[in-house]
Amino acid sequence: MTPVQITFGSLLAVALLVTVIGYPRKYGALSGRSRLYRTLGVALIDLLLVVILVFVSTDFSSIVDPRVRAVRVIIYTLTFLFLTLSLMGLAGLDVLESIVVYRRERRAALEQMVREEAARQVQKQQQAQQVQAAQAGDADAHESRGGSDEA
Repeated sequence: MTPVQITFGSLLAVALLVTVIGYPRKYGALSGRSRLYRTLGVALIDLLLVVILVFVSTDFSSIVDPRVRAVRVIIYTLTFLFLTLSLMGLAGLDVLESIVVYRRERRAALEQMVREEAARQVQKQQQAQQVQAAQAGDADAHESRGGSDEA
């Protein structure tokens, strides 16, 4: 085995280990969709590493027909490009989903803060009205006592 094969084989082993260990931990996803995107992304990384490992392990010089050799190189290249573009698309979808979830949670937190502040304001108004009512009651009691003093 060449050092390149050993390198990509090691990367594949690590990627598969991350796939197995990370799945129960939800890959740190914030939502179900994000977990789906991350799971598919890890699977695509695994496939991409398999394609690269097979590509570097293939001995193209042993293929006699140049057309067959060219077709195999084109197939590997197209597969590599397709997997890479798919991986980038999934990463973009995951980023968008994370932004949406973050905004939703932020909006919910702000709405909660507004509700709490509104409840505080209502409570302050009720307390102020109670104080005014108590003061008005004291003033009425004082006036009634003051009126009976004059008589």
